[in-house]
Amino acid sequence: EINFNYFVVTRGKFGSIIYKKDKKLFSCPAFEKNPVDTIGSGDTFFSILSLSLGAKIKPELSLIMATMAAGFSVKNLGNVEVYKPENLIKNIKKIL
Repeated sequence: EINFNYFVVTRGKFGSIIYKKDKKLFSCPAFEKNPVDTIGSGDTFFSILSLSLGAKIKPELSLIMATMAAGFSVKNLGNVEVYKPENLIKNIKKIL
């Protein structure tokens, strides 16, 4: 038996869902509908999500931040552009 606090299902262009035990908490749409390069987007998603949840940020907001960061990472081929934290905060404020 695996002991966990959260369980996340990523669904590519259909977004992602976060569960706590057997209860669905929140579903988040994908923010980038036309990906160019998806390599590394999962790494981006799970690093932001795990850091956010570890910092005790609400699961819903953690999922939104992770999805936005992953969406940004698929916009360009390779590591052409750097996504700055202030851009993430600005985009979250737009959505909320």
